[in-house]
Amino acid sequence: MRRVPAGVWVLSVGPEGARGNITVSSLVPVSMEPPSVLVSINHSAEVYPLLEKADVFAANLLAPDQHEVAAHCAEHFEGEARFARGNWMENQGQSWLAGARAWLLCRTVQRMAFATHEIFIAEVESVALGDGQASALTYADGAYGSFSPF
Repeated sequence: MRRVPAGVWVLSVGPEGARGNITVSSLVPVSMEPPSVLVSINHSAEVYPLLEKADVFAANLLAPDQHEVAAHCAEHFEGEARFARGNWMENQGQSWLAGARAWLLCRTVQRMAFATHEIFIAEVESVALGDGQASALTYADGAYGSFSPF
């Protein structure tokens, strides 16, 4: 699966002072009615206990120039150190990354454990779009890149 290109998202959960984040390429759409997504998180991830307790999380679709933010949020930092890269804003009790291509506010409606991971299914409560550029950060075969339409 490592060779399959995927969009790069940073999930963030919780208000400043009690928040966490994680870089994922596993966020995928589930349904349009209701609008919903799923994401798979390893039980050993630092953010897992926060996601497990929270009803709501934010999903930030990264722009190509945010690859350093993606790499930083994929590392093993704790607490506020996870937010040391990028321009983070607070809104609706969540952390949002300025310059992202899109932002989703998601409410977890179902969870399922599978092996080492928890699958979170969430309804999308709100969507905001970035500057209109179609290109987004992608990840494939251990490297970051970008997708641009023909």
